[in-house]
Amino acid sequence: MKKILFITYYYPPSSGAGVQRPHKLAKNLLQFGVEPIVISVDPEKASYAGFDYHLLEEVPKNLRVYRTSTNEHYKYYKKFVKKNIPTAGFANESNPGLLQKIARFIRGNFYFPDPRKGWNNDAFEQAKKIILEEKIDTVFTTSPPHSTHLIGMRLKKELGVRWICDLIDPWTDIYYFKQLYHLPFALKINQRMEREVLEQADDLITCSYNFRDLFLTKTPKIKADDFKILYYGYDKENFANLVSSPSDKEFIITYTGTIADIYYPQGLFRAIRRVAEQNNIPIKLRFVGIASKGIQAMIQEAGLESMTEFTGLVPHNDSLNYLMQSTVLLLIVPKNENNEGIIPGKIFEYFASRKPVISLANDAGDVARLIKEHQFGKSFIHEAEEEMVTYLTELTNQWKQNPNLDLPAQDLTRFESMHQAKMLAEVVLGVA
Repeated sequence: MKKILFITYYYPPSSGAGVQRPHKLAKNLLQFGVEPIVISVDPEKASYAGFDYHLLEEVPKNLRVYRTSTNEHYKYYKKFVKKNIPTAGFANESNPGLLQKIARFIRGNFYFPDPRKGWNNDAFEQAKKIILEEKIDTVFTTSPPHSTHLIGMRLKKELGVRWICDLIDPWTDIYYFKQLYHLPFALKINQRMEREVLEQADDLITCSYNFRDLFLTKTPKIKADDFKILYYGYDKENFANLVSSPSDKEFIITYTGTIADIYYPQGLFRAIRRVAEQNNIPIKLRFVGIASKGIQAMIQEAGLESMTEFTGLVPHNDSLNYLMQSTVLLLIVPKNENNEGIIPGKIFEYFASRKPVISLANDAGDVARLIKEHQFGKSFIHEAEEEMVTYLTELTNQWKQNPNLDLPAQDLTRFESMHQAKMLAEVVLGVA
């Protein structure tokens, strides 16, 4: 069994989408001749936006996990702004006030590449100790946050280990990057860090072909063959005991995860209202997770307030149950530059639920391609209100005849988290 050091900031009991990939990869690597020794942050000291303690039950008993201290400054953020830690894309910070804008400016211009870099020294010291004691020669780092990759780069430089770098999100092109008000010098520092990570890593991994192509523009020293594409995937075990139970009283449209103002779903909201009124259909729009105040205002403006339910954050297993109780599922990609490569991790759980998916995404992007390729619903550009009305009308007419719109089963093996772990093991063992 080959040992690797597996360094991830987000790990159970952290909640949210960011924890699922490292959690499932570490859990499943054991099946393929690779023993990950996990280093993560002490959850009592971490800057997590939320917690899901049920995920701890899924961590294998024979998986070694080391928790370290951290020296982050988000505690000062909470005192200064008197708000919770920002979630992905600032979904909990619609129309930021002066203090929030100042905090974003400080974050963008004083913390490179992000405030969670305060964890790096503690993680490095723990990693160094384990590498020397266990005679480990391979290190795996995964983001978010991007600062985690600086740990891998330092370990490679100082100890000569092989470094596998898993870049889940764009760095200087991530959709909320401009909301950090970077000054020119700060932008250059981030660009330099991004370039160094890409050039120094021995193996590069990302989650979509468009993201790979975006990273290739950052330096001529890397090429497409340097990357391995690993999807987020879904855990087949999580669906083993779930039963589809769509309502025959309401046409339920469910969105899971975080949704911020920059997602721009106004056209869809208007389409939902029109179909509900024209066809006299009892539609419920359900958001499982975090919906920004701006999104809530858009819902009110569209006249959907009485038809909408907000559950707030729930344990991961509960979110899957909400999927199985739904008629159709909603997936929205932020409307911004370079969004072609964004593949929200939830899409693979959507596929596993076999519910039709309504997607708002770049029509040249990976999400639209996957949905079309597997016939799991339809993807629209954000402005395509009339086309959405047509499709929703088709679906609601079908629902009147049969409230269960579940799609035929198909082979989704390549989207399973076990398959993604197998691909990573092949990289680790040098057989990819």
